[in-house]
Amino acid sequence: AENWNSDNLKIFSGDSTGESLGAHQEFQFFQDSCGRCIYSFLRGATGFIVNKAGPVRAIRSWVGANSGTFTQRDSVMYEQREDVTTYLRVHTIRGIMDYISYKEDLPLIYYNCHNEEGIEVDGSPDNDSFNNKFCHWEFVTGRAGSLLRTYQIDTDLVPAGNPDAALEAWFYDNKT
Repeated sequence: AENWNSDNLKIFSGDSTGESLGAHQEFQFFQDSCGRCIYSFLRGATGFIVNKAGPVRAIRSWVGANSGTFTQRDSVMYEQREDVTTYLRVHTIRGIMDYISYKEDLPLIYYNCHNEEGIEVDGSPDNDSFNNKFCHWEFVTGRAGSLLRTYQIDTDLVPAGNPDAALEAWFYDNKT
């Protein structure tokens, strides 16, 4: 993978099969618009700030996201954890979507604090029961392993400094 493109995640613990979750981290400005996404970021001017692997962790940091020349993403990777921080430095935009696209044909169950019963990730768009209220964590599990993703949002751009009021969760299960 290269800057903006993390496209492979394998888990080798517990009963995991070790097959790839895919776990392609994606970034868009809004649903149904892929005019700006990690693929367009890769075609534009980007540059590594840090790309270093050490005995305890690996660090990758880069800048550049189309017209967000100074937008920066840091990825600090440990043996069983990755901390991703995005510094959104760009002109006024409508919003962003930061999500993970999992491998097709890999059955998973999705959970978050508002969907605690679990929702099958199976390629069928039958997610009418999904509660899109923002949650600070999401979890997927299946034969390839389990992945927990947590969020911490720091911003001064929303009223009263409460980013939860301006955020929502998004779940789209469709392999076509």
